[in-house]
Amino acid sequence: MMKPDYLTSPTVWTILSGCFLLTLLMTPLIMRFAPRIGAVDHGGHRCVYQGKPMPLLGGLAIAVPFVMICLLGAVKISFMFGTIKHHRAGLIALAVGCAGICILGVIDDMKGLGARAKFIVQIALAWLALAAGYSINALDLPFVGHVPLGPVAGAALTILWIVGLTNAYNLMDGIDGLSAGLALIAAAGLASISLLNGSTFPALMCIALVGSLSAFLLFNFHPARIFLGDTGSMFLGFALANITLMGSLKTTGAVMFLAPVLVMGLPIMDTLSSMLRRYLRGRPLFYGDQGHIHHRLLKRGYSQREVALTFYAIAALMTVSAVVGWAFPKDSAIKWLAYASYALAAAGVIWIAGLWPTMLVQMVGARKRNLLLNAFSRYAALSLDILPREGSANTDNILLILCRELHLKFIQVADGSARKIVSFGEQSCGSDQVARIQVHNAGHQQFELSYQTEAPVDEQARADIESCLAMIFENAHFGSAPAPKPRPKRHRPRFEPRTTL
Repeated sequence: MMKPDYLTSPTVWTILSGCFLLTLLMTPLIMRFAPRIGAVDHGGHRCVYQGKPMPLLGGLAIAVPFVMICLLGAVKISFMFGTIKHHRAGLIALAVGCAGICILGVIDDMKGLGARAKFIVQIALAWLALAAGYSINALDLPFVGHVPLGPVAGAALTILWIVGLTNAYNLMDGIDGLSAGLALIAAAGLASISLLNGSTFPALMCIALVGSLSAFLLFNFHPARIFLGDTGSMFLGFALANITLMGSLKTTGAVMFLAPVLVMGLPIMDTLSSMLRRYLRGRPLFYGDQGHIHHRLLKRGYSQREVALTFYAIAALMTVSAVVGWAFPKDSAIKWLAYASYALAAAGVIWIAGLWPTMLVQMVGARKRNLLLNAFSRYAALSLDILPREGSANTDNILLILCRELHLKFIQVADGSARKIVSFGEQSCGSDQVARIQVHNAGHQQFELSYQTEAPVDEQARADIESCLAMIFENAHFGSAPAPKPRPKRHRPRFEPRTTL
């Protein structure tokens, strides 16, 4: 058990205040630097934010102090972490892994990367934890006890844990201050568990995150002046996942406790519910949408501040319940009360997410149709002209099929300056009854899609329509992209046999 006077240690307060001040100074500099390299968020139909371009790369202001602490601890282990010398390899692996995930995030924020490329890099970086000896060899579950795992299952679970949590915080970064605030609460909860467990190394790492996140929220809470970007959201999930593994190191091998999993239960539940919802509705699993839990609250009339504070309260309740449930013995009534509180909070999240049986039946009913729409979206994106013209046979044919499949009366595509590119059908009512969404294609060109349905549709059907439209025009080379030049043919010299005189 950690000594109570450890909280007054100069090392703790030096790390906390140092990370806070460094993030406080770096964030305004990144706000000026990010637009110069094109790392900005323009909004879109999948985003809540629809204002002027917002700088990304905010996660660098959190990651840089964290990596510096790791490297300083690896060089001067006796000063930073006392006599815990077996964590030197972990500090180096954590610093390299966090630097790698930040580089991946910077490239994604600047140019945009596909899900497959990001998964490959994330899996490769997750192997660093295994190389440093932090593999999950057993599970310690409440009311069950010690559950051993084999080396293969342990390695697979370790990679799944790191990659899954990395993307969980990325998916939660949907409104101002949400992902950063949840990471702050999770870091505080993991620090508490580490202090109670006598683990100095993960406690100091979490304290570093608490300091940086507290400063960053001054710029990121609504109305935000900078976003985490994929740089920050992926870093937070990656760092917390690795800290959890390193905090579970025991003499007999790494043991994953249920308490750290419960501390970060809200991002995990949102990710699992999103994957389930997309699968049941027949949508691509890794294609973003506005069906997350925080989006549902926004559609019910909550403001971004109210949604963020609601999630903070739920996450804090889950964290306190997880810590209390872990700290008390199995036969304690307080332990049962803590887990009951956690279950109540989880049930509230499920209710907000709309995952009740009746909703699940409705999702399954739309699965077959959405699978057909996904296939048509891929076909339409490949079939559209590079330079579509109004009246072009190919373009008109695709738009005709699109209107028939989606039951649309009218569809129009305009560029960023509201100049009409193509349109099909006739608008039969006022402009206030025409729905509009904004999309960006692979060339970072912005388009506004306007459409009108033949009959009124519900929220889920409208979401399916907009998802199909966005998939088409995000993946098509649509607009003013130059046509590719034909490659010149190479003329090979004819082969003439040698003659013998």
